[in-house]
Amino acid sequence: MADEAGDLSAGTLYAAKFTQSGDAFALSWISLGHAPDAQIAPSAAGVPFERLFRAAKPKRDACPEGLVGINTSAKHECLAVVPGQEVLASRLETRRYAAIRGATTELRKAEGLAWDPDHGRMYLAVSAIGRGMTADHDKWDAGRDSGDHIQLPKNKCGVIYGGDVGPRTRDTDGAAIDSKLVLQGLRPFVSGVPEGKRCALDAMANPDNVGWIPRAKVLLIAEDTGKHDSNVLWAAQLDEAGGAPTLTRLMTTPLGAEVAGINWFPDVGGWGYLTVVVQNPYSVNVWTGASYEGGIPEGANRSYLGVFGHFPRF
Repeated sequence: MADEAGDLSAGTLYAAKFTQSGDAFALSWISLGHAPDAQIAPSAAGVPFERLFRAAKPKRDACPEGLVGINTSAKHECLAVVPGQEVLASRLETRRYAAIRGATTELRKAEGLAWDPDHGRMYLAVSAIGRGMTADHDKWDAGRDSGDHIQLPKNKCGVIYGGDVGPRTRDTDGAAIDSKLVLQGLRPFVSGVPEGKRCALDAMANPDNVGWIPRAKVLLIAEDTGKHDSNVLWAAQLDEAGGAPTLTRLMTTPLGAEVAGINWFPDVGGWGYLTVVVQNPYSVNVWTGASYEGGIPEGANRSYLGVFGHFPRF
């Protein structure tokens, strides 16, 4: 949270703790402290890990006394912050420091974010539900002193979560968070549907980029998957009553490509335009996993930028 709007040179950093209820989560926010750039910049070029943390290897999923058991992308670690190094640790090793403070670090392949001003809502694409996001995983949940926060069924095709923002929020220390846009929780809005080793053709698979078209109230979903033969750009019309969304296929990519770089421009000369990038076409054969090298025309695997439009200005 910046001290002054539009100026990111100083502010307070927060990390979320998830409290699960069914398939949804309430969020509470843990303050990781206040700092200005000037305090961090002299150390930004590199700091020895040992200057920030005391560390030891876990034994039988237990940590030595005085060290906290955490799980991040580095798996199970036993750590304690060196006294006096809390601010540097919070900025240079944010995920580890947040885990020590009790924040949730179990998200698997959290990808794009989209802001929905029509409903005051934020959307988060989680490309796949697995590892620490499942219940009591023997590797990714073992030894967590802060507990197993996320306990969901595995979904290799992914889920898009959404949640409302609101004002008058306090952090876990009881201090006010000076924003009207604090995310309060997350619940699933669009889910992929596994079918054997693949994902259903009429549902999304492994969402990556997401975007929102204001006033049209359409959620754009860009895939980065090998579980469809070709990646798809979807337009999702969300059901206000909480039912299943209506998905419309806007575009299908060449084999091996992913959809990226989706951006909505509401008013260019009085018209709306949607830009889309097709990235890495023919990079991998989705059926064999082998490279297409030598089997396609020269230059065919370059990335492409395209434009949808024009649309009436909403």
